[in-house]
Amino acid sequence: MLGHAPDVARRFCDNVAEYLIHPKYFAMYEAGRAAMMRNLDDADADSGVVDAMDIWNRPAVSVKKADREFVAVLFTDIVGSTAMTQERGDDAAQLVVRRHDAIVREALTQHSGREVKHTGTASWRVSR
Repeated sequence: MLGHAPDVARRFCDNVAEYLIHPKYFAMYEAGRAAMMRNLDDADADSGVVDAMDIWNRPAVSVKKADREFVAVLFTDIVGSTAMTQERGDDAAQLVVRRHDAIVREALTQHSGREVKHTGTASWRVSR
């Protein structure tokens, strides 16, 4: 829909986890995802581009190290993921993983957290 070649979109999707470590990029990604979902429901729906760009252009909020009193490290696991992949297939399993990651990343964004590492075993750090 944006005029990019399919191979460009595939490369983006293959590396999206790396792009989304930064909360600002995550927020823009989520704005784009929401816009696409609105467009699928209603081709004339507001794209949300203006609002997304307003958020993108806001100055970053800096937090002094002295203000940080609490740090939490979160490890997540999708229990039974191997069995789920075998039963439902790779595509279905990837949908579950993507939804899991979106939920965790939204929580990180809401609590000024950051993703430290994401592999087969995900590790998340929340700083407050």
